[in-house]
Amino acid sequence: MVEYYNGEEVVEFITKCPVDGCDNNEDIHWVHSGCGEKEYINSDGKIICSKCGDRTSIFDQKFKCQKHGDYKQPISFSRLIESFLNLGKLRTINSQIFLAKLVSNLSEQCLNY
Repeated sequence: MVEYYNGEEVVEFITKCPVDGCDNNEDIHWVHSGCGEKEYINSDGKIICSKCGDRTSIFDQKFKCQKHGDYKQPISFSRLIESFLNLGKLRTINSQIFLAKLVSNLSEQCLNY
């Protein structure tokens, strides 16, 4: 479901692990390592902490899941998009528009990484 955080559209950041080579296919409710609060993603691909407001590009974010014990960055754009399968379950028109904007914006941004 699309929500609003400080006036911008966001969705709760629940995805499969986006790290290239990780075989964790469980949906993960990502939390900010700094304060432990849940994270959101906006349509520009910024990960936003719901408590402290920390904002990080998904390309600069590091992820740690139960399959790999250290923090790693996503390397593969295709794995990153694949990890959004849970976000793809968003059923409302607004959610589908949000997901289309996110994928489009990330496609453009990946050319810079």
